[in-house]
Amino acid sequence: MVKERRKTPATWRVTVVPHTHWDRAWYLPFEEFRGELVEVIDHLLEVLENQDGFSFTLDGQAMVLKDYLEIRPDNEHRLKNLIRRGRLFVGPWYVLPDEFLVSGEALIRNLLLGADLSRRFGRRLEVGYVPDSFGHIGQLPQILAGFGLDTFVFQRGRDVKSDTGPAEFWWRGPDGTRVLAYWLRHGYGNLDRPGQVPRSGASPPRVDLDLGAEQIRQAVEREKPHSVSMAVLLCNGMDHRSVQPEIAEMVHRARGRMPGCEIGIGSLESHLRLVKRGIRGKPLMTLRGELSYPYGDLLQGVYSTRMYLKQSNERAQTLLECYAEPLDALDFATCPAPRRGYAASRHGLLRHAWQILLENHPHDDICGCGADQTHREMEHRFEAVDQLGRRVAAESLRCLGERIATEDREDGALVVFNPHGIRYTALVRGTVLFLRGEDPAAFVLEDARGVEIPFQVLHRRPCLRRRDSDVIEAQAADIRFTASDLPACGYRTFRLRPARQTASPPEAIPELRVTGRTVESAFLCLRFNPNGTFDLTDRIHGRSHTGLHLFEDAEDCGDEYNHCPLADGGRSLTSQQAEARIECAHRSAASVTFRVKLSMLIPAGLGKDRKSRSRRRLKTRIETEVTIYAQVPRIDMVTRMTNRSQDHRLRVLFPLSVQADVAHVDGHFDVLRRGIDSPPERSGVPACPTRHQNAFVSLQDGQAGLAVLNRGLPEYEIFRDGRRRVLALTLFRSVGHLSRPDLATRPGHAGPFLQTPGAQCLRSWTFEYGLLPHAGGRDLPVGVIQQARAFCAPPMPLRLDAVDARARAGLPQEVSLVRLAPGCLVLCAVKRAEKGRAIVVRFYNPTRRKVRARIHLAFPFRRVEKVRLDESPTRNGQLDSEDGRIEVSCKSREILSLKVHR
Repeated sequence: MVKERRKTPATWRVTVVPHTHWDRAWYLPFEEFRGELVEVIDHLLEVLENQDGFSFTLDGQAMVLKDYLEIRPDNEHRLKNLIRRGRLFVGPWYVLPDEFLVSGEALIRNLLLGADLSRRFGRRLEVGYVPDSFGHIGQLPQILAGFGLDTFVFQRGRDVKSDTGPAEFWWRGPDGTRVLAYWLRHGYGNLDRPGQVPRSGASPPRVDLDLGAEQIRQAVEREKPHSVSMAVLLCNGMDHRSVQPEIAEMVHRARGRMPGCEIGIGSLESHLRLVKRGIRGKPLMTLRGELSYPYGDLLQGVYSTRMYLKQSNERAQTLLECYAEPLDALDFATCPAPRRGYAASRHGLLRHAWQILLENHPHDDICGCGADQTHREMEHRFEAVDQLGRRVAAESLRCLGERIATEDREDGALVVFNPHGIRYTALVRGTVLFLRGEDPAAFVLEDARGVEIPFQVLHRRPCLRRRDSDVIEAQAADIRFTASDLPACGYRTFRLRPARQTASPPEAIPELRVTGRTVESAFLCLRFNPNGTFDLTDRIHGRSHTGLHLFEDAEDCGDEYNHCPLADGGRSLTSQQAEARIECAHRSAASVTFRVKLSMLIPAGLGKDRKSRSRRRLKTRIETEVTIYAQVPRIDMVTRMTNRSQDHRLRVLFPLSVQADVAHVDGHFDVLRRGIDSPPERSGVPACPTRHQNAFVSLQDGQAGLAVLNRGLPEYEIFRDGRRRVLALTLFRSVGHLSRPDLATRPGHAGPFLQTPGAQCLRSWTFEYGLLPHAGGRDLPVGVIQQARAFCAPPMPLRLDAVDARARAGLPQEVSLVRLAPGCLVLCAVKRAEKGRAIVVRFYNPTRRKVRARIHLAFPFRRVEKVRLDESPTRNGQLDSEDGRIEVSCKSREILSLKVHR
């Protein structure tokens, strides 16, 4: 910090931070913005190399370095020199993410890759800088602390219109971890382009240095009332801004206008040092949990914008976190002599897959609030991640399978991998390859005892597969069956053989009874109504719900950022009066599937004045498959439809006979408790009633509860209907503009006024969600979390080739490779360590009590240590082990990472 000598001690300290906030893609696609980025950094290098006492923050992400150097690789040494000298600040993130719409593990990978890339150029920014995300998850303090970051700077998340609190505060996570937070009340552009004077025509503005100095003084006076530390931060920059070289002279001139102030150009790091010094001995406000509020200017309508992106992201994250990473790690851990080159290549493929996926995680990208081209490019990235993840997962499981000891491999075997840390009865669904001439329906499935297990072939399609560099015509069959008591984070081997051989008696399964439109299991009774809804009786907990699964369609006059009803409140349409066609589509000892077909007449769009819905209505056919299982107390639903209408929102409603005022919601490494009632209007703007979820939201009273599970459908709402609570799950919403200025739910624009016909989502859709009845009580039963994770990531099957592998056999036919106890602990990662011959096992405790965690590892290892989220050692982190068992204390809501060295 540049200081001026004064006769009297200064009482205020002002840091001016030149910066840019760089959206890699938004209202322009990536390559167009990259062209601007190259010009911005070219200019920045010239300024920094020729102007002393000047530094620049290149946003909070390191990815812009790669984007730039792919075009200007000759400037790498110049960037490294400036970063190492503390003149240019990058990171700590790989990309600046939206926190709610990506997984907790994705945030950890983001910081891992960000730290690695930043340090390759010299150093990372040591501040948790997240300037523009639309709110912040409650576990971010623990995540930041896990990467050695004890400070946090942000803009959105506190309501500037009602929050009169100071800029500085302690932010505590649910586990008790705290970071020093600094709120940019007036934004990350609170000193954007001072001194600029517009000129007529197309001429660029001129710079008035004295005017700029006066604007600096005014900005300081605006920030002073909100400071406890007497340290003011002024951010000289904005979205896609280039450096302003004149800022140094303006700062120099401003010194004479501000007696009692020290002012200089610095960094976020230097400013936070001043804040820490200024708060010593002073009481500081503490905030806990999510930084969010329910009004339109926080832009929470993005949870349902371009829902296809959210679905693709959920599939990609699940593929990498639950299948590719753990299978790669477990194959590495159990192989007595791993092939180093191949193991390294798989690790590289996974790293590459994460890099591609993270390119889709910046807030404007994953939120879906950009130009159509921006989001078309995202779909290609998701496809690339799918290809990479599936290859790593399949090859890793195949390598594991080749080492499994089996008595007879002439017909091949089916290996089923359970990615979760508990042993449980699971619904297995996945794709199995058969040769072109084989009929999947002519096979039987047997367990290790020779007992037949019913399985269902859902779909089949031709495909190609490679075997020993040859291309073989084959067919892919989607199968489904129930596997009892699957080993935790491990596998079980089944035999898949032609049915012409003598069959063993099928295993005894509790009976599923079907009578007309009613199906009953030992757990549930499901009765379909003529309009396609159904009534559900929970036999275990003694609770019934009627009229479930009602479709609701309403107008949407909003944009990509916010939903907005008509000015008169609008009138939604429902399927209440529909005449549904209901038929039993599949029936077996293990499951029964009903197919429900109905039609809704949905308006084609809005009227030309956007004050009413179109009189023209389009017939929209909706088909849902509802499946109930004999051994799993869950109902699964798959809904398919084609959207032909514009400017509307489609939801599915679940009216629940549960007297609850609080919802339990799946959050990031946590289960959140949220009230169901919305606050009143603020300045004439209604509160946003929809909220974010991950895998589930549940309502329960003292006796029973019901959870609605989902795959990639992150928006819900709960409202009252008499004594009942109605849980609404958003399937999608259609809008036609990036931003509009005429919304009743948000004052003003949120971005450029740009037409986005792709956001109307005129496409075919498939939605997956489910219902899970459960016990009541004050706390959510931990089984709900495990069942929700099992719904999103079912066990993975792989058919092994018919070979004699006894010579290489070394693994048992079934084993739990990683097992956690007690059952409340949630396994969230098993991955190869970033460095060294080790794997990382990560889990969290979602309960409100401290537990003694017991981890059993069924593979050889040298030692185990507790590490931070960045995989660096902790003090006294070495853990004792005995016969593969490790014990460690785990606090409420704590995320624990163990590094297991081979």
